Amino acid sequence: MGVSRSPLQWRSFPRGGSSADGNFFEPESTAGFNYAMSIAGDDTLIVIDFGATWCGPCQRIAPEFKRIANENAPIVEDSKIPLNVMFIKVDTDKIPSVTNNFKVSSLPTFVFIRNGQELKRFSGADVDKLTSFVDELRSK
Repeated sequence: MGVSRSPLQWRSFPRGGSSADGNFFEPESTAGFNYAMSIAGDDTLIVIDFGATWCGPCQRIAPEFKRIANENAPIVEDSKIPLNVMFIKVDTDKIPSVTNNFKVSSLPTFVFIRNGQELKRFSGADVDKLTSFVDELRSK
């Protein structure tokens, strides 16, 4: 059984070469990705955006992915409130091993995970679909 983490604990991203902002993470390495996955609470919905800097659709949806992450960030900065949704942006050129593990073959691809199980995935820069899936799966 995993431990629920607080927003303040999540903001600390000490290893693995990553940047973090609330519930939004951009790991620079496989270790950073694994660390982000390891700190997710049992019932946390994890939304992974696989993209690349050379991918036009990836670049167009990137600000929307960040906006949706911000909209789903905890309102209260209280160490007893766990995150319900965690967003991870994976650059497929920087972390090809993670990309291969998830069998990503087109970009952008969004994968939705809870309790280690893949719930849904889709490819394409469809903001409405991304928002709909987050709204649907966040509350389950």
